[in-house]
Amino acid sequence: MSNLGSLIQAVGAAWAMGSLTPSHSMVALVQSSSTLPIMVFSLVSGALADNFDRRRIMLLAQVFMFVVSVALAVVAWGGGLTPLLLLGFTFLMSFSAASNLVIKDFFDNFTTYSYTVIPLFMVMGEFASNSNIAKRLYLGAHKWFGHIPGGLAMTTVVGATAFKA
Repeated sequence: MSNLGSLIQAVGAAWAMGSLTPSHSMVALVQSSSTLPIMVFSLVSGALADNFDRRRIMLLAQVFMFVVSVALAVVAWGGGLTPLLLLGFTFLMSFSAASNLVIKDFFDNFTTYSYTVIPLFMVMGEFASNSNIAKRLYLGAHKWFGHIPGGLAMTTVVGATAFKA
């Protein structure tokens, strides 16, 4: 539900920026201020999630987002909303959303099969590199198919197939 609210806020902020200023760059900066915290604070959020209680951090992030949302509403309702204030509020709200996203989804995303085999492939690549097995497979395939026309292509395909198996 929080992600839906963050998306609605990002659309509303872009719409509000469009009514505050005719500058297309400022409207684009709203999107940047919505996504930049995910890139910047993802490592920090991951470290916090590893060292502290995840539920407490998510709750604090939600409370922080609520406080920033109320402050944004009060400033906008009072007529004091400027483009720079809107960018600042959007950045702060996206920071909390980034914390929630990283803390909640990081473990779920990286425990899927497609990510768990990456270390195994890295270890196998290191074994293959140190043992020169790729070179020996290629030379073996070259001895079998190198003298045939198109042998280089067949050697590459057979060597890669043998290495993959």
